[in-house]
Amino acid sequence: MFLYELGVAERARGRGVGRALVTSLAELARERGCYGMWTATEPDNVAAQRTYASTGARILEPQPFVEWRFD
Repeated sequence: MFLYELGVAERARGRGVGRALVTSLAELARERGCYGMWTATEPDNVAAQRTYASTGARILEPQPFVEWRFD
């Protein structure tokens, strides 16, 4: 499962909402037969990395991001 653009409203941050969302998504992924879950975040987004790590994720070294832009 690809976790994309997960966010928590500023007024709700620090209350475990992000952790609960990620945990629920991981459970859903397992139920649906996914072999894993992944996402990307900015290297300086410490809050996201802490949230993901608290749910059992491994934080891997930054990898290059590749994109094509067509005008």
